[in-house]
Amino acid sequence: MTAQVDLWSSGYRGDMVQLPLLQALAGESGLEQRAIFSDQSPARAEFEALGIPFITVAGDRRPRPAALWRIARTRPRLKAWFEGRRPIVHVTMGSIWDQIYLGAAKRQGATILVTVHNARPRIGEEVGRVFARLEDRLIGLADHIAVLSDYAGTQMAERIGGRRPIHVVSPGLVMDSRPPGPPKAIEDIRPLKFLFFGRMEKYKGLGLLLDAWERIAGSSDLPMTLMIAGSGDISEHLATIARLPRVELRHGWMSDSDMARIFATHDVNLLPYSEGSTSATSLAGMWAGMPTIASPIGGFKEQLVPGLNALIMRDISAEALAECILQISASPDLYNRLAQGAHRQARALSAPVVADRWRDLYERIWAERR
Repeated sequence: MTAQVDLWSSGYRGDMVQLPLLQALAGESGLEQRAIFSDQSPARAEFEALGIPFITVAGDRRPRPAALWRIARTRPRLKAWFEGRRPIVHVTMGSIWDQIYLGAAKRQGATILVTVHNARPRIGEEVGRVFARLEDRLIGLADHIAVLSDYAGTQMAERIGGRRPIHVVSPGLVMDSRPPGPPKAIEDIRPLKFLFFGRMEKYKGLGLLLDAWERIAGSSDLPMTLMIAGSGDISEHLATIARLPRVELRHGWMSDSDMARIFATHDVNLLPYSEGSTSATSLAGMWAGMPTIASPIGGFKEQLVPGLNALIMRDISAEALAECILQISASPDLYNRLAQGAHRQARALSAPVVADRWRDLYERIWAERR
């Protein structure tokens, strides 16, 4: 019997993970697919273009009283949506809204599969402790847990023990269902443009990067620039950013098109993280044909290969990061080789490969349940 799968993301921008996966699964046989997403999603037209059944739920950026009446209207619609069906409900990215709605699916006999993107709360992450408690409740509702790397699988097993089956789906994250772009090529006549992109959480290492850039600025005349782009609280770093040479700041929320333009116009992806399991920013850089400079943390080794598509810092320090920046800036041959490797790795992690991994998991869960 055909596996029935509802891909779920009730958060405002959960569609960044959910929609590309639905698009990747579009040609997969043996799956009957539906979608559940936020009524505030800016990607509604793309969901409609899929041509599959869908339902929306109240899911703002943050809880607001105005959402209460939409929640009241959503619950009866969800009950009818699940009535007479017992699908696998795959929560592709957890949100604060999930606990409000998932009970409707459970009561109708659905099997809940939750992807946990970070097996442990990360250092200094905004609302990290609050979200961790909500995520614990979500894990309590789940019948199965999926993680995106072996490293995260080990961490998740330590976190929850044997309470739920844990499935490693690697590669399991697709940020774009289209083929990756061509590898970039360095030109000697222009500055090399380094990019630090994403939400400015403490674990991502912005302070360490600024320290490294200050060391370089005082000792090197190599042509290079740095773009810092993303949202989050960076008040402690503003004075440093303002005085450093060849640094540009673009602070605030970024749309998908903004993100695509930024990656298209920069050359090297910087990930000086202090911890992490996998990185969507790493994938975005590879999709744009960019080499990466990254810290030597556990989860990156399943996406980044030293000398193939990345330079990996010898340790998590400003000195080690500065060494890598200078190394890639001084060698066009190294840059071009890593850019080509990034393109090859992106193809190996592309949408069809990811779709096959998830289809196999859905079919295993469906068969075991029956």
